[in-house]
Amino acid sequence: MLKVDPAVLRAACEALTAGAQHLQAGLRELDTEAQQVLGTWEGSAGGSYGTAWKQWHDGSLKVQQALATIAERLGQAGQAFEAHEQASASELRGVHRG
Repeated sequence: MLKVDPAVLRAACEALTAGAQHLQAGLRELDTEAQQVLGTWEGSAGGSYGTAWKQWHDGSLKVQQALATIAERLGQAGQAFEAHEQASASELRGVHRG
């Protein structure tokens, strides 16, 4: 038997969404700072840092996108669960009347 508390599900969805948005804002801020550093850094060390930064940034972006996707799908699952619960309750009321 699956038991789901819709309020807990909504709270988890909201927390994941907020986390994804917070991470996205932080990444934008870091990206601006990193681009400023990279714009003034010359030589092979600057190139190495640029390569490492891009790998880290791309990985962080994937994490942010995954959090956003999980939040969206969790929200969809919660809505579907609530709709199913309401339909089941309606059917049961019909059986009891019938």
